[in-house]
Amino acid sequence: MRVCNVVWGAAYIGPFSEWSWVTTLGVIAIGVILLWALYKLVINKRNNETKHIKKVKKVKRVVITDEDMPDENGITPIHKKEEDIEAEEVIAMPFSGELMELSKVPDPVFSEKMVGDGFAVKPSSEEILAPVNGMIKEAKSDRATLIFNTTAGRDVVLHIGLNANEQGSTGVNFKVKEGDRVSVGQKIGTLDLNKMKEEVTSIISPIIFPNLKETERIVVKQQGKVEAGMKGIVTIKIDK
Repeated sequence: MRVCNVVWGAAYIGPFSEWSWVTTLGVIAIGVILLWALYKLVINKRNNETKHIKKVKKVKRVVITDEDMPDENGITPIHKKEEDIEAEEVIAMPFSGELMELSKVPDPVFSEKMVGDGFAVKPSSEEILAPVNGMIKEAKSDRATLIFNTTAGRDVVLHIGLNANEQGSTGVNFKVKEGDRVSVGQKIGTLDLNKMKEEVTSIISPIIFPNLKETERIVVKQQGKVEAGMKGIVTIKIDK
């Protein structure tokens, strides 16, 4: 009788054990699928966040110079060299607030400089000023993004708030459009900070220079409180 019970028990446990392995493998497979879906979701989010910035890296830089035309006295002026124009680039604070290095931005896309060098400001005022001299290359209030092309051929991306591209924004109102020429410090729009805080994960706003040369880098001379329009705090260092 004892032998029969042992044999019967083995026959019973065998199929149950096999079924347990099938169940376990099924749970593992579902877990892998869920992890993969989450990974794809994160990657797609990053791609949407940076797509509009990365595309400007492929554009060749062209320094804008005056035409070789004589003045009213018939004298053709001697133009500045390209490197002199690049060296004279002036950068202003686009709004009042807290200036910080990119490494302090709570988003690795910017803090790790995946889309280029730059700096960031956490705005405390509702006025938006042009950070550089140049032309508006792209202006999208609903995406809270402005792209400038400076006279030195540099592209500058003013990215107001984090994740504004993905969620859309009604807290930004640009007063300029594509093709407009602007002067550094010129008023170009307004912010509704209360709306921005509801719509984005952070109002910290990166200013990115995606097509700097290998010999160029952004230098933040001081961090902390700044006023809109302040110049000379952030510069472009050209290594020779």
